[in-house]
Amino acid sequence: MPYTPMSFRAVFASASAGVLLAATLLFAAPANAIAPDTSVTVPGHAPASASRGNTVVPAFLEFAFTVSDPSVPSSLAITVPTGVTLSSFTSGTSTITCPAVANVYTCNMGAVGSGQLFFNASVSATVAIGTVESVQAHITTTAGPDSTPSDNTATTSFTVVGNAVLHDLITPNPAKVSVGATTKLHAVIRNDGPDPATGVSMKIVPPGGSGVVSFVAFSASTVVRNGSSNVTWPVGTIPAGATASLDITVKGLKAANRFAIGYGTTATTGDAVCHNRACESAILINVTAPVAATAVKATPAPVVADPAPAAELSNTGAPTGKLTGVAALLLLAGIWLTVAGRRRRA
Repeated sequence: MPYTPMSFRAVFASASAGVLLAATLLFAAPANAIAPDTSVTVPGHAPASASRGNTVVPAFLEFAFTVSDPSVPSSLAITVPTGVTLSSFTSGTSTITCPAVANVYTCNMGAVGSGQLFFNASVSATVAIGTVESVQAHITTTAGPDSTPSDNTATTSFTVVGNAVLHDLITPNPAKVSVGATTKLHAVIRNDGPDPATGVSMKIVPPGGSGVVSFVAFSASTVVRNGSSNVTWPVGTIPAGATASLDITVKGLKAANRFAIGYGTTATTGDAVCHNRACESAILINVTAPVAATAVKATPAPVVADPAPAAELSNTGAPTGKLTGVAALLLLAGIWLTVAGRRRRA
């Protein structure tokens, strides 16, 4: 076939089309992207615990995570053992949705770079007290696997403690006492179970510096005085269905009406809560002025009647009417004696 030379315009058009096609293919080809470096850790905190079968006292847990490229979304897969459930996922001020499949919760953290994930862990009532439960988190991104995967997994744990519901009460309410006198208060803590409550303690707190009342005696020698008025009653363990009691002798110092004495109960191991979740209350005491001594009423001396006054003569010197007859008799007797005497001398 004979050669037909191409015009310059045709050659330029063909070359331009080839360059454009090459450029299009170059930029359209998928880049060999490098996945960002990721890590997940457990921030240091005090040992966590959760009361079994009681979501009122769950374990509060957290994981911290980092993604070197904040534009790349990440997610945390959290694996829990049988009997453990997770809830209340938050990160910063945001609520995180973490759907569960079997025993794995998947939390999509979004493109945030780094942050912390907080959540609650509860445990069923069938798990034995003292069991240490482990919760594991694994971080991944949409860009593929991390080139340094050794720090992509972390494990936190919590201890299973008992589940007890406490009721506390101090009576009488209101109480009454006068200044300088004493009265008794009766404190009771009851454990409704189902498990023992350990590390139980009650603190009784009149307002500091009031000088209205003072605690002068206790029926338990273990009571610790905190200053002049506040006291702590360390109870220890209360079995399920049992109670602990304390008698408190209170002395009135100055008059006050409806003076409040507060009290609160805690279980230091976190295995017990109150029926109102607070175990804090107060009683009122009325301190009255001292009772004045009753004066002994003097018995008056008996009244003795004065004797009748003697008869008196009238102002004329003449006998009174009561003496007229007596005087006449005396006069006649005198006359008779005179006559008789004269006869004997004759």
